[in-house]
Amino acid sequence: MLKGILFDLDGTLVNSLHLTFNGFNEVFQTYGQPPKTPQEILRLFGPGEVKIFEKCVGAENAERALAQFVNYTRSRVSEAPLFEGALDALIECEKQGLKVGIVTGRGRESADLILSHHGIRHRFPIVVTHDDVSSSKPSPEGIHLALKHLNLSPEHSVYVGDMWMDVRAAKRAGCRSISATWDHAYDHEAVKLESPDRFCNSWNELFPL
Repeated sequence: MLKGILFDLDGTLVNSLHLTFNGFNEVFQTYGQPPKTPQEILRLFGPGEVKIFEKCVGAENAERALAQFVNYTRSRVSEAPLFEGALDALIECEKQGLKVGIVTGRGRESADLILSHHGIRHRFPIVVTHDDVSSSKPSPEGIHLALKHLNLSPEHSVYVGDMWMDVRAAKRAGCRSISATWDHAYDHEAVKLESPDRFCNSWNELFPL
């Protein structure tokens, strides 16, 4: 019996990947680097933002780069809307008594900026960010932390995310996995290799699944 749903943030709950790509490229150009394609930036995902900046612009610049990235997110957060149907689904979760949480590779500050902008931070008793774990997805650490906080067992829970590492993290945590296919950057072939339990094409399909 399903008792709880955990969600990824970018590309799943919020249409924010284009904002993320632009924010990274603004920082890279500040440090004299050419802009990267969305695919190149996606390949950097896994570690949190500060770790990506350590790798790309040097450890000595990482904290300043992160501050610039967060400021860019703050100034453009209105360009990252909720996906259609997401709010209705969260309201339905509450009606059905399903516990919900977020497990994201974003850092705490930028994640809270986005959730607060949309007025939905209060709907999630737990938001696990990269800052809260020692290992990012596909490690199951963040999912385990969220389940513990919500007093949920993996077999009664599902994780919804758009990336291949979301599926692998869910499987490692013992949860069922739903692959969210609705973002324009969705990589079907990479996700298919991880064999999610379900593919879901829109938020309106989520509850029937």
